[in-house]
Amino acid sequence: MKEYQINLDCICVESSFNYIYGGWQGNLIILEFVNQSQISLISTSNNQNGSAQESYYVIKVDQFVYISNYLYGLSIFNVEDLHNPIFVITLKIVGAQSTQSYLFQNEKILYTNSEYYGVYIVDVSDLYQDQSKFITTSEQSNLISKVSPDVVLNQFAITSDEKLFFLGVRSIGIQIYDISNLQNKMNPVFLQLISAYGNFSNMIFFGSNYRYFAVSTESNILIFQQTVEIEDQDYVGLYRQNLSVNIQLDQKIDDYFSLCLVNNLYLVVRGGLTYQFYVLDLSLPYSYQLIVKSPFLLQEFVVNGILKKSALYHLEKRQYLLLAYSKKIFVYETQSKNSLNQPQFDLTYIFSLDFVYQVNDMTSSSNEDYLFMCYSKFIIVLDIRNITDFKVVQIIEKLEQFTNDYSSIALAHDDKFGIITVLQQAAIFFELDSHFQIKYLSNLSLYGAFQVEYDKGGRNLFFIADGISGVTIIDSSDRKDPKIKSTYYMNKQIISIFQPFSMQNSLLLNESQLSIITVINFSDLDKIKTVQSFFDTNEESHQCIIDSFNRVMIVMEMSNIKIYFLEKQAKILRQNFFISQMSSSTQVMFDFQNKIDEKKIKLEAQNEYAQIGEDCVIYFFPYYIQNQYQIQSLKVFYEPYEQQNILPSWISLDKVYQVMQFNPPKELFTGQNTTLLFQIQLQTIFENTDFILTSLPLNISSANSLLIHQKLVKKY
Repeated sequence: MKEYQINLDCICVESSFNYIYGGWQGNLIILEFVNQSQISLISTSNNQNGSAQESYYVIKVDQFVYISNYLYGLSIFNVEDLHNPIFVITLKIVGAQSTQSYLFQNEKILYTNSEYYGVYIVDVSDLYQDQSKFITTSEQSNLISKVSPDVVLNQFAITSDEKLFFLGVRSIGIQIYDISNLQNKMNPVFLQLISAYGNFSNMIFFGSNYRYFAVSTESNILIFQQTVEIEDQDYVGLYRQNLSVNIQLDQKIDDYFSLCLVNNLYLVVRGGLTYQFYVLDLSLPYSYQLIVKSPFLLQEFVVNGILKKSALYHLEKRQYLLLAYSKKIFVYETQSKNSLNQPQFDLTYIFSLDFVYQVNDMTSSSNEDYLFMCYSKFIIVLDIRNITDFKVVQIIEKLEQFTNDYSSIALAHDDKFGIITVLQQAAIFFELDSHFQIKYLSNLSLYGAFQVEYDKGGRNLFFIADGISGVTIIDSSDRKDPKIKSTYYMNKQIISIFQPFSMQNSLLLNESQLSIITVINFSDLDKIKTVQSFFDTNEESHQCIIDSFNRVMIVMEMSNIKIYFLEKQAKILRQNFFISQMSSSTQVMFDFQNKIDEKKIKLEAQNEYAQIGEDCVIYFFPYYIQNQYQIQSLKVFYEPYEQQNILPSWISLDKVYQVMQFNPPKELFTGQNTTLLFQIQLQTIFENTDFILTSLPLNISSANSLLIHQKLVKKY
């Protein structure tokens, strides 16, 4: 028996356990497993483009072996003849810094992980059908899409049924994607983020239905368990983040921003280095009207060329919006005065102060008669009972023992106690006398202290966004001796915190640098738990809020306003706003913009071309949700115009997400044009009144193309 000394970087073993495929510096080595004491060398094949630094990962599917080579590319070998393996090609663009690969055998779709660039999704069907064409075709031509969270990707894993895709993102956690059908395999649908810290490797699944999965880090093995979805009204479930409303601003918000909701229908955003604020009309879902207001052009708001931070606050009972800068407070009336019931944001009053310190936060007494302003170096109390004549009640300087700025202020509902946070230093407890003047009581050292908010449930609790300490909860039942009730460590830099009105046992936490939003439940203060987290942005996000009707969640990013829509039981669902470009598919927008009671429905189609035999996804654009309509059923007619009471197998309707997917088979087309006629039935949720909408024919030609009319209109 001949002995060999072989260097191997990585190996994979064929399912029959007869052969071992190894990678070493980009080269292929094939071994035969004869018995437990004998392994024989069969053949080797050199990578003709030169040696790679190191081979990280090797897989063998059908007659091909794929070797991921770090800092070199993804090398492919044909091993149909085990004794004479043939080097095919090295993919240097989609395989750049490749550390792992996976091939969907039936679909001929390849996933390859380039840890600094993303997971490339590549069509390799030509490799099996026309190898020379695959070699000569540019890599970009075969690239379908890319999953790119803009951070380092350590490892991925795919369940054996090929329906879920787990992606380890360094120091963020495990992202889970839906890849249950062909469309999702080409463009994975983000489902969930499981927060975890470290560099991830060696993911495995075990237990029935993948109930558990484990992943190793530098010093730990993390084991996760799937749990049944909580049906509590206090639960926020975040999912389907592939569908979104994304409103692009004409400038970056940077750190100089503030936002608030007016009457739960109008979002006001102040940000960027200009003299403007934005008003976003949310009253018509998915049809947002962005209004830019330019309320002032005063040079005094610029200090050394930088516009100082602003603060917004809405007096909901009195219907006034307050916009505060270092020297002035602008008062805008928000009481609706027109037939459209929209506020005009008319400037009512300007109050001036005689210093230039930065204002970071403000709040009011419960009756909205007194305003408490948190400046970087001062706390100012104003009497605002006369909305056109503010009066200073008290100006109290920052305590000398603190070197950092005051960052936030919150009051208990009885107007007798409050907390001021000192950025990355402390929480200061204070009381109010009968004249609403502040008296400092004591302070508590904290690491973060970015923001404080009082419990909307009136349980004498204060919630503090406490940096890398996570969330600190203060119990103020004993006003003379408030104590830390609970601390929930997150291993993240939590900079803002929000408690939804309708989910008073939940907190939304915002981690700016990594753009993670986390939902925690504190029903049991001794056992606070993370319900869910998600990471879904390429920009830093500053803050997230939910309206008191529990209808929308707004996430503020550097140059975007991202809006999520909530289903029943407070599950957050992002709906489609901009029709994204999908590879090899068509998306059609059915626009029910006009009210049903006007007996008129307009349909609009966009992106009107798709290949026959390919998936075509139609999103029903839900303008009608505002009027409590939903798509209840779908009927389809097609040549020879026979009604189908049961949808054909190639058409599906998801009533929850209001999405129809169809993939018309080629057998339908016999050389002549075929017409599909879609009939959609709308039903009101409360009135049980049926409206039948019939579209114009959708013409499908025999030339392997689907032409959808750009405007389909039906009048009643």
